[in-house]
Amino acid sequence: MVDADRFGEILASLREQGERLNKVERHLKLVPGATNESLSDFHPGDQRGGDERGAADQIIALKGDETDVVDDFLDAGAAPEDDEGEAGVVYTFNMSMWDAAMLLAFRPTKTAHKIILAFGCLINLSLQLLLLLVIGLDMLDNDFKRERVEELLDWRVTTGHGHQEVDPITGKTLVERLCERSLWTFEQAEYHEMWKYLEQPMPGWSLTILALTLWILTVSVEFRGLLEQSLAVLSLPLVRGTEVGLKQTEDGFEVVGMRRGMKIVTALFLLLPRLLVLGSLAGVGCVYLAQTVSLHDIVLNSLALAFVLDVDELVAEVLLPTELKTEVEEIKTIKVGKSCKLCDFHLSDLFRYTVAAGLLLFACLWWLRPFHFHVQAAAQALCAGNTAFSQTGGNQETPRIVLLDTHDFISECSATVKQDYLTSKKYYGIKADYIFAGEITPAKLLEDRRMKATLQYAFSGCPSGEAKTGKVCKPVAAKLMDMLPGGVAPGNPEPPRCQRFRPEQKGETCRTVGPSVSCASTWRAFKCEHLPPGNWHKRACDTSTKKKILDSCHVWEELFKQQHPFLNCTACCSV
Repeated sequence: MVDADRFGEILASLREQGERLNKVERHLKLVPGATNESLSDFHPGDQRGGDERGAADQIIALKGDETDVVDDFLDAGAAPEDDEGEAGVVYTFNMSMWDAAMLLAFRPTKTAHKIILAFGCLINLSLQLLLLLVIGLDMLDNDFKRERVEELLDWRVTTGHGHQEVDPITGKTLVERLCERSLWTFEQAEYHEMWKYLEQPMPGWSLTILALTLWILTVSVEFRGLLEQSLAVLSLPLVRGTEVGLKQTEDGFEVVGMRRGMKIVTALFLLLPRLLVLGSLAGVGCVYLAQTVSLHDIVLNSLALAFVLDVDELVAEVLLPTELKTEVEEIKTIKVGKSCKLCDFHLSDLFRYTVAAGLLLFACLWWLRPFHFHVQAAAQALCAGNTAFSQTGGNQETPRIVLLDTHDFISECSATVKQDYLTSKKYYGIKADYIFAGEITPAKLLEDRRMKATLQYAFSGCPSGEAKTGKVCKPVAAKLMDMLPGGVAPGNPEPPRCQRFRPEQKGETCRTVGPSVSCASTWRAFKCEHLPPGNWHKRACDTSTKKKILDSCHVWEELFKQQHPFLNCTACCSV
């Protein structure tokens, strides 16, 4: 005899095994056999009036047979079949206008719903195109092109090193104060942005790469939706006649297919515009971020671009009525096609990874890298090399360009300074410009000479290809080297020193020397002898009138205690 508890346990186990077998058979689409029929027809209640031992024996026998069959199928057959039956395309509907518009392709829709969906798609596309045009046409100006760097070089020569811009108290040139970031000017704000982009512990290009990565990841999310939507449209079965592509089931809506004509319409008027807008936004966004020099703007721009891609969801939330929203939310995930894999990776996933990585690499090499070099060239155009000198001359009155070192700056030539200046062995003077006497030099030629002379001095004093940044010689950007005028190169020699009055050379010091377009002097010499030319030289060598002869004798014999090389001052002065 089998007791009632044991009988109940066997019966429950038998039912469980029967359910497992039915599930396996449904999955594998097998035709039910005799075992299944025996399970279906078996009713334990019918055995209550018979022999309990016989019923129990029958149940135990059936239990053993079914358990073996189920275990064999589950352990050996079911798992491999699951992998072979994996869908190649899996597409889930989201609450966006791009997905909601698909309802028009599956079945006839109410006229009001058609108008709402068509109007929503138009608004969505128009807004994204408008934002795309605004960014692409108005906000992609590169402020650091070749022309801008050349303008900065011209500003440095004419204004930054301008003699009139030297601070009368500190003796620092305008460009020197700019590079120390101590000005309150528009130029200072521009240079400060460049300095932060290049010289911060985490330079601007690193933040730009981060912003580009986040932007491309955002674009990749949208691209994944587009790719899955496109593959789903292409892979859906065709429906004909009176069939509809969207059927309502007990737990929602199921997509069963799409008409061939609707596939073409969907591809032309939904998928293609979505692809064009997404591709354009991806490219424009990368350029926009790569060519932003302000660190704050890099962060804000990346957030603004991400907002553009959310327009379709915002429009759907606002326009779609509750009925349409509910229908979109209840559409079941589309699973169609066969799975195509390469080393356990879906080909569609590999394609997405390749596009994202390729876009990031292209953006960094094609847009970010050249922009970084142009910013570097612009910053070095302003502050590389020697900044502690001013330039004057280079005009019709004084054609020679005189470069004045401001390291020995004095605000005025006092009696003490003048005495030290005259008796010092480091006395410097500026020789008269005899080679230009009576000559009128074209203004353009003078500008070119001033540009070349100033930049030659600015980029001197370091090995070839390098210029001073502070007190250290650093390599000059290749972009800047290409933009420097001919004859100017980082590491070129310093210009010749200006001729000065040398009484020890006797008459030779007054004789005309060879042509010299530019020369270098000191600020002390300028304050004590003025320009042009050096007062001592002019007074000692100019004997054109009796008054000047007397002054010349005074300079030679009384001031410098030298016999006049050309005149008998005793006879001249006694007359």
